[in-house]
Amino acid sequence: MFILCLPSNSGLVNLHNASKQVVILLLIIRYNVWKFSRVRYRMDEYENHPTQKPIALLERIVKASSNADDTVLDPFSGTFTTSYVAKKLGRKSIGIEIDEEYVKIGLRRLKIATHYKGEKLERTSRTYEMRNAKKQLTFLENPHGTRLYTTD
Repeated sequence: MFILCLPSNSGLVNLHNASKQVVILLLIIRYNVWKFSRVRYRMDEYENHPTQKPIALLERIVKASSNADDTVLDPFSGTFTTSYVAKKLGRKSIGIEIDEEYVKIGLRRLKIATHYKGEKLERTSRTYEMRNAKKQLTFLENPHGTRLYTTD
């Protein structure tokens, strides 16, 4: 007995040979492809994590797999995007993360805490934000007491 699957334009052709009887089964495979942009450095939702998932993707998953007031579990939370989306959609969430840096991002992002072990939880400034800040009007005071304003 053998089973052979061959690609065809309308699905897979399954050739099943048992006791010298050949039965051809045409299987139509349906599939969906979801297309989302990956989270990029300049996007507002970006947090410092190498595999951060887009909010739009997780919104679709949470909406499709839970109802309001349900509890969503994410055992590998990273920057807690799933918990962020669950909260936004009226769900409770349980997020588990081993890396303390990502836990701090999650606490800040979910507005659970403003400080962690005495450290203020703030979003890390990105390089392009720092360059833009330098271009804004800056106040300087020189040794003679006069004030200078510059747009450096």
